[in-house]
Amino acid sequence: EPHRLYIFPFVGALIGLTVGILLTSMTSMAYPLVQGGKPILSLPPMAVVTYESTMLTAIIFTIIGIIFESRLPAFKQGLYDTRITEGYIGVLVNVEEDQLTQTQTLLTQAGAIVVGHIVAVALAHRLALELLPDPRRAALSQLPVSALMVLYTLFGLWLLASPTGA
Repeated sequence: EPHRLYIFPFVGALIGLTVGILLTSMTSMAYPLVQGGKPILSLPPMAVVTYESTMLTAIIFTIIGIIFESRLPAFKQGLYDTRITEGYIGVLVNVEEDQLTQTQTLLTQAGAIVVGHIVAVALAHRLALELLPDPRRAALSQLPVSALMVLYTLFGLWLLASPTGA
């Protein structure tokens, strides 16, 4: 969904400009001070007050727009698990009740594929460190294996996500 944040400062600036012009012109008309034949509505002092009111309301409306576009405050609280603040990773999936076990199975299988491949790469690297005395050569020797395992992981996840034809 595209944001509409640019509308808020624009509307605020228009309101501030209007308020600034009305404030200065109405004040000059309510308290006319004619001095030396100068005009009652003098533009230089009006410009300063109008500029300040325009900027002030544009900034206030920008802050309101940021709060509004950020959906704050969140009146509807979503699902939250306190273990996420302890470093755990959470995955939220909205599914129908009849698809719950199938989704849990799919996520468990995907996690098993990824964890299994990470463990395999870590064990291969440890074995390379034991066989090769130089850590740099051991790490370089594992680049093809690591690239192959990334591709193998992607292929396994693609197979897992593909339709079964049932």
